[in-house]
Amino acid sequence: MRKINQEEGIFIPLLSVILVLLLIGLFNNLNFLSGVDTSSITGEATIADVTTSAVIANYFAINASINMTTDGIKFDIESLPATNSNATANYDYDNNSITQFYLTVEDDSNVNVDFCIKANAHLTSGGNTISIGNYTYSNSSMTNLTLPAPASGDTELIISEYNKTEIGVGQGNSTYYRFYLDVPASQPAGTYSNTINFKGVQTTNACN
Repeated sequence: MRKINQEEGIFIPLLSVILVLLLIGLFNNLNFLSGVDTSSITGEATIADVTTSAVIANYFAINASINMTTDGIKFDIESLPATNSNATANYDYDNNSITQFYLTVEDDSNVNVDFCIKANAHLTSGGNTISIGNYTYSNSSMTNLTLPAPASGDTELIISEYNKTEIGVGQGNSTYYRFYLDVPASQPAGTYSNTINFKGVQTTNACN
């Protein structure tokens, strides 16, 4: 049997200790790499709060009735003088006497609308004129035999600026109009014309 001297006896245990330490180190490294032991790792989860912002623009559209856009506002006056002559579509007697003059706020609008009205000029035919002061209207959010009001509740059209008519008209709703014209006895015959301007503005905004 071989004898182990003192130096050899010390050297062998040292090799054993070193080998054990290397194995322990390797095991810990493998655990770290495999993700088994991540308790000492910082920042393994984070939270970020992000605010959402959606800006919805104000939008509205208006539409005029067929009688207004296709036929226009017509007066057939056969005798003079004429006082508070009705426009031809003021009363639809085949349909509960409602007016066929109206403006509607379209369904896809998202704000209420105020309607405004003015005339561009006096009514003229060649060199002859019917003053705009003889041209009046009434309006209402409803239409039947008495609404919009008859001529006794009318308002003069003006040229210089818009006047507000109906206020706060919501999506899908309409404003109804009737128009009246006074013509003096001495007025020369002819076809008199001008243009009526309508405007829709977001409620509380000015027309002009």
